[in-house]
Amino acid sequence: MNLKNKDGFLSAYGLSCGYTETRESDTISLNLFKQHGVYHVQFNRFDLPYSLRGDCKNWYSYQTLAEAKKHFVKLCRTFNFKIIN
Repeated sequence: MNLKNKDGFLSAYGLSCGYTETRESDTISLNLFKQHGVYHVQFNRFDLPYSLRGDCKNWYSYQTLAEAKKHFVKLCRTFNFKIIN
């Protein structure tokens, strides 16, 4: 079993083993992980005014890795992160 796919992302096996796909900057933290059989995409914004308004943390849950990965890639593009580390 491989921890990463050919495209460079963590595989379902890697996520099941507890590894997390992470992208970070000074103001944003973006994570894709699996917990209790559910895939989660979570991002936090530490810049103003988001942190003052209380809408700085967003969490989305998906039943399939394909759905979670699609949203993770979309957020990578939104926040100008490299899609593959």
